[in-house]
Amino acid sequence: MRMGAVLRYYNNLLHKYPWRTHITQTALFMGLGDFICQTTIEKIPIKEVEWKRVARFTTIGFLIMGPGLRIWYIQLDKIIPAATKYIGVKKMLVDQAVFAPAAAFAIISASGALQSKSYGQIKQALDEKLVDVILANWMMWPAVQTVNFTYVPFNYRILVVNVAAIFWNIYLAWKANT
Repeated sequence: MRMGAVLRYYNNLLHKYPWRTHITQTALFMGLGDFICQTTIEKIPIKEVEWKRVARFTTIGFLIMGPGLRIWYIQLDKIIPAATKYIGVKKMLVDQAVFAPAAAFAIISASGALQSKSYGQIKQALDEKLVDVILANWMMWPAVQTVNFTYVPFNYRILVVNVAAIFWNIYLAWKANT
């Protein structure tokens, strides 16, 4: 399939089923991030990939991050109208102050819960990892989100985030599973 045909197909899906498309692509990109983490960072042979772990990360994308991003972006557009001066910077600051910490908390917590960890183990993981994840987030995402909120039309923002998040998801998968 040629790139133009792929883009037309994606646009068609996006216009017909925006929620499903955003949620599904987020889930797939999160699962891909965990798979890449296992095979490249952790150097696990493909034959030994922990597919349940990939499925857990995919599930977090499908149930939490996909819907969360879509709802958040809708609300962010209501909070900060399009005609606002410095819209990209303002949205990025609100995004990084509100959504980024909440998303980090949700991913670490959900990852622990899906691994059947106890409340105490999840709390310990949050105590040990949450600040590091948020600080790492602030090293990458402000630049991505400023460009995203300034130049990218609403319907494509989640795609931009998901493409950039391939690297972020690798880090999160590593952090959530170590």
